[in-house]
Amino acid sequence: MPEYRYKARDKKGLLVTASVFAIDLEAARKQVSETTELFVLEVYKKSSFAGIFALTFFKGRVAPRDLILFTNQLKTLIEAGLPLVEALSFLAKNLTNKTFKAIIAKICTEVGAGTKFSAALAKFPATFNKEYLQLISVAEASGNLDKMLATISKNLEESYFLKKKISSAMAYPEFALFIVFAVTIFMLTAILPKMVIMYNASGTALPTPTLILLKISGFLTHNAFLLLALVGVSFITFKFAYSKSLAFRIFIDKVKTKIPLIGKISYMSSIIKFLETFSLLQKSGLSIIPSLELAKAAIQNCWLEEKMRVAIGLVGEGKTVSYAIEMQRIFPELLYKIIAIGENSGKLTEVMDKTSEFWKNELDDAIKTMTAQIEPALTVVLGILVGFIAIAMYMPMFNMAKVWRKQ
Repeated sequence: MPEYRYKARDKKGLLVTASVFAIDLEAARKQVSETTELFVLEVYKKSSFAGIFALTFFKGRVAPRDLILFTNQLKTLIEAGLPLVEALSFLAKNLTNKTFKAIIAKICTEVGAGTKFSAALAKFPATFNKEYLQLISVAEASGNLDKMLATISKNLEESYFLKKKISSAMAYPEFALFIVFAVTIFMLTAILPKMVIMYNASGTALPTPTLILLKISGFLTHNAFLLLALVGVSFITFKFAYSKSLAFRIFIDKVKTKIPLIGKISYMSSIIKFLETFSLLQKSGLSIIPSLELAKAAIQNCWLEEKMRVAIGLVGEGKTVSYAIEMQRIFPELLYKIIAIGENSGKLTEVMDKTSEFWKNELDDAIKTMTAQIEPALTVVLGILVGFIAIAMYMPMFNMAKVWRKQ
């Protein structure tokens, strides 16, 4: 979704500059007007190239653990009876993350000036997502901010550990592939050319495998900058197309779910995110359609989100959630039946929670299976590749020995 920058003035006439994410310019203007008490001066689209070339390690960011810690601490201070502004002021002074410290300081100023807490948080969409904002908004209406913060904190922790678990499972395959690539490039560009010079000096005929490797080595050596440029251009083009084209995002995210072993983990994590978010929002008192909309965003897979969008349309027409989801074939068949049972019994959130726990166990099994299968597979691939290169490099030595015997 595009990012729009805006300039506005608060009740005291102070200039406020921030950004929001919206479908188009009009939606961005409407979002700022409805969620804040600011007088909007200007709204404009942020340059897309800035997002592509701005690397995250050049600027501060708010890590998930920082957000979890902030939410926990704010809950504790509110429970202790501290007013919201004072609690925010205390946290702004004691946070260690400088970027987050500045954000909370601005939010504290906004709340102190009379802006709603949810509206102040909405000015920092990169830190506080829609689910977070909606839950805070519900808490403001019900007056249970401390309890809602506890619920949000628990949900953030579960999401964080889920991502960490998946990242840990992917660490070995990524490292192994990097080693395979690095070893191959090193042997082809640094070792092989030197050995070929020795072989040519001896007048030894090079066997076919060595000639093949020699051609690959020559291509890599003489076109290194071209290849790096192609990789860079391809990466930028991919990022640009992914950020601009919905059809391209849908295609890529669909492919992600079809990759052997890895795709299953991505798919199952999306199911868990949907179930947990929907259940949480329903417990907070939000109606079905808004809950589904926010749960859809939590899936973080454009292919599944697009299917869910159609399903939400069916729910809006009066269809049940289980029927709408089943028509789109979003999730496994067993899940439709479980959701239908929850709807018929009036215990949809309880069913969602139990189903989420079931899928977490399934995800653990899938990660163990992937680890058990991918480690030996990568070891075999690495062995074959390095073995072939080694054989092709040392085969001419046997020919050299024959030449020396004849002499």
